[in-house]
Amino acid sequence: MSATPSGLGLGSTLDGPPVGRAGPSRIVEILFLMLCCVPYVVGLADPPLWDANEPLYAQPPKEALETGDWLAPPWNGRPWFVHPPLSAWLTMPSYALLGVSPFAARLPMALAAILTILATCSIGRV
Repeated sequence: MSATPSGLGLGSTLDGPPVGRAGPSRIVEILFLMLCCVPYVVGLADPPLWDANEPLYAQPPKEALETGDWLAPPWNGRPWFVHPPLSAWLTMPSYALLGVSPFAARLPMALAAILTILATCSIGRV
């Protein structure tokens, strides 16, 4: 007698769900992810840049586009090494494609937040 998974009563636990089928739980999961992403995209363009930090992070990419110095984004014409330049590097293509605006300044960080949500969800699914 050979012991097979179906003979042990484990056949149903070894078989995974069919690949490519979206069941009700998958639809609920997608709706929940979309709901989590809503706060990051609503109102990106509405208020002008405010607080002390938003203009501080929005100005160096603007100056970098004007001067062509993408390596070290300047602040008031001088290289600005107070913060790492990654946020400026992400904002510069947004400015180049969409123009200099509050929406273009906020869009890269909103996309980064959405990608973080998706990465967290995929890690939690494992």
